[in-house]
Amino acid sequence: MEENKKFICIKEALDELLATDFFKKIAETNDNDFALRLAIWLIRYGLVVTSIHSLMDHELEEILQNLHGKKLKEILEFRRLIYNIY
Repeated sequence: MEENKKFICIKEALDELLATDFFKKIAETNDNDFALRLAIWLIRYGLVVTSIHSLMDHELEEILQNLHGKKLKEILEFRRLIYNIY
């Protein structure tokens, strides 16, 4: 992919995401269809968050807090407990 492209094609982004070790492991653990659906969802979610950011000019954490509220705090706390992040 060219470095100077202003916009990235969704298909290219999807292919690159599925080629990562992370998504390869997800495909091995679950199946290829699950990994594909998760990658599509992640790209769509990213587009929503970036659209909100460009329209409202809020920080990422504030956008996520507004979208997910209490659930985001619970997820962050759960992650902190699992990975012993202090």
